[in-house]
Amino acid sequence: MFFTFSCMCFLGASLQRQGKYREAIKYHSMVLAISHREGEESGNTEAYGAIADCYTELGDLERAAKFYDQYIARLETD
Repeated sequence: MFFTFSCMCFLGASLQRQGKYREAIKYHSMVLAISHREGEESGNTEAYGAIADCYTELGDLERAAKFYDQYIARLETD
């Protein structure tokens, strides 16, 4: 599980740096899905923030705001 999880994190971040935001969102979302399935939430805060950043770059500020809200909520509880 850890190998898959870290690969998804790395791929999402790499795609995001390349400006491939829609593809990056898919990988960051996989991180959230794996975390939910496994009950391991250690990478969720970063994934929520990264997804929010991607949506911001795509100009979808409404979706970005929803993910930023989740990101901030997790920062306050971590």
